[in-house]
Amino acid sequence: VAGTAVAAASAALAIKLLRRRAADARGDAAVGLVGLGVMGAQLLLNLGEKLDAQVSGLDISAENVRAAAALAAAAGLTNVRTHNDYASFVRSLRAPRVVLMLVPAGAAVDAVCEEVAPHLSAGDVIVDLGNSRFDHTELRQRGLAGRGVHFIGCGTSGGKSGARLGPCLMA
Repeated sequence: VAGTAVAAASAALAIKLLRRRAADARGDAAVGLVGLGVMGAQLLLNLGEKLDAQVSGLDISAENVRAAAALAAAAGLTNVRTHNDYASFVRSLRAPRVVLMLVPAGAAVDAVCEEVAPHLSAGDVIVDLGNSRFDHTELRQRGLAGRGVHFIGCGTSGGKSGARLGPCLMA
């Protein structure tokens, strides 16, 4: 009996992992978030709880990716995926893709735009949740318009707890 229970649990886990891989290949995530630092990881958990859909997170830091995945697992969130490369991250998103970005204003925003834009298509949207200057936002909008990618500036306030429980978004 114990062996049967273990086999059933193993089969269930294998099916869950196969479904997860299939979902990632299909691009089932409703939204993606780049930047899994203190606020980003908490916002990813918030989205995972509030949305009745898959969500994906990306960070260039392997440590931040592992930490966000561990937080999601500890919260029992099976709909949260984490990535450390842009190609798999964008493939995980359903079209039209919505990419939220929570990185420091300035060079980091430009770097994310440069890395993610080649993987996006016309009609996709990037939302900068940092506190970038409006004129920098306008430059990025013009720069991405040629690709048909929309860029929106939307400052975020509330810190770690706000990101987890409900951030103040200033659109």
